[in-house]
Amino acid sequence: STWVFVGAKTSSSVTNIVLGAFGYSTAVYTRTSSTTTAYLDRYGGVYWYNYPIYGFGFSGVSTVRINNCDYAQPAGDCEYRLCWNLDYSIGGYRVGCLENLNSNSTWRKVMYKGN
Repeated sequence: STWVFVGAKTSSSVTNIVLGAFGYSTAVYTRTSSTTTAYLDRYGGVYWYNYPIYGFGFSGVSTVRINNCDYAQPAGDCEYRLCWNLDYSIGGYRVGCLENLNSNSTWRKVMYKGN
């Protein structure tokens, strides 16, 4: 069994993660086909999506709005969302409630895996 941690931090020089989630590797890496639904990793309790070409990330609820990344704005849960653009030469779109990070050159994506 492999677990994956996905997160973000404000720069390469800091050690604190601003937002992150653990997931079972099969849930995290599984390609999804819905632009409106993320799928629950029953072991990690996080909703994941990996929609080809558009976005990869997680949410605290199943409702997402994927159009190059997750643009959903439900009241009160933006702080539990992370989205990275896929297959583009740009970075991640959102970390929590902070959006439009595509061209930001200081934020860093973080991934770890372990057993």
